[in-house]
Amino acid sequence: MACGTPSAAPDANGMDAVVASDASAEAAMDGASSPDVNTPPPEDASQYDGAVVSRFPLEMSIDLAPAEEVTRCVVLRLNNMRPEFIRRMTAHLGDASHHLIAYRSNSRVERTTPFECNGFSGIRDISDFDTPLLIAQQTDTTLTMPNNVGMAIDADDYIRLEFHAVNLRATPIRATATLIVDTVDQTVPLAQANLMFWGNTQISLPASSRSTVDFFHTPLGGVRMFGLTSHTHHYGVRSTIHLATGTRTQAPGAPGPTWTNVVDGEMLHESRNWSDPPLTLFNTPRTFAAGQGLHLRCEYNNTSNRRVTYGESVDQEMCFLWAYYYPAPRGTHICAIGFRSDQTVLCFPPS
Repeated sequence: MACGTPSAAPDANGMDAVVASDASAEAAMDGASSPDVNTPPPEDASQYDGAVVSRFPLEMSIDLAPAEEVTRCVVLRLNNMRPEFIRRMTAHLGDASHHLIAYRSNSRVERTTPFECNGFSGIRDISDFDTPLLIAQQTDTTLTMPNNVGMAIDADDYIRLEFHAVNLRATPIRATATLIVDTVDQTVPLAQANLMFWGNTQISLPASSRSTVDFFHTPLGGVRMFGLTSHTHHYGVRSTIHLATGTRTQAPGAPGPTWTNVVDGEMLHESRNWSDPPLTLFNTPRTFAAGQGLHLRCEYNNTSNRRVTYGESVDQEMCFLWAYYYPAPRGTHICAIGFRSDQTVLCFPPS
């Protein structure tokens, strides 16, 4: 792990409702096919009144036997000398990966040897919450914040990397994940960015059949969304996210709403590749009118001879979206169906 020399370079925000593919990630890295730790951060620090620009590369590796599937974590000290705003993150994953999640860790103990952990480990326990920063599913993923937006980190902060990896080959491999964090110091304040992490865990796919799972909810008021993606496992054949409206009902004393009469508007995201879903980025952040939200639909083809239910393994299924947004004074916004037996949507923080 190392810190890059503070430097200035041209700003790299130029995406306009595009999908970040391997090629676009490479272009954002000045043509490199994988992260180059010697490349200066692509940031024009002058627009931040002379803020210092830094680069922090992090890495973890896992040895996998044929057909082995694991989730492993490390906790790494970032070694940043001052409070920073994250302006850009780039993840490079080997072909054995399912996904990588980077969190700001509450731990102040470095654990450099990969240890067994659960999927989405940082957000499972709201009493011991690690803030998610990036969820990378593609071989190369680059997330650049809009101008005057960043994710705040403290001086001498720690990052948890959670690596879900699967070896589909007939020979052993070493799976490696690299995360490069580009920052500016907090010379001037930036709007705080964070994630919406939404989905439906009530999944029960009949054997040898096609089916769908849906989720709809409205975001916290006044947010601007600048990126989003979807997540399923290998029975997923298509997932879409539409801007939509719905009818909200909430019984007295109920912990959350249910939604009916969901009507789709503009399609914002589509994926037909469960293992490499695109990260859809918006140069002009999207806003939501009153009553508007995001409608996620996951379509499945269960080709097995058994019922498939929700779970972390690639032989089970998930239906999630995550969206990057600002301002985020209330932090990460987690909403799901499945905490109860009905279709109630429960959120943390409540919405």
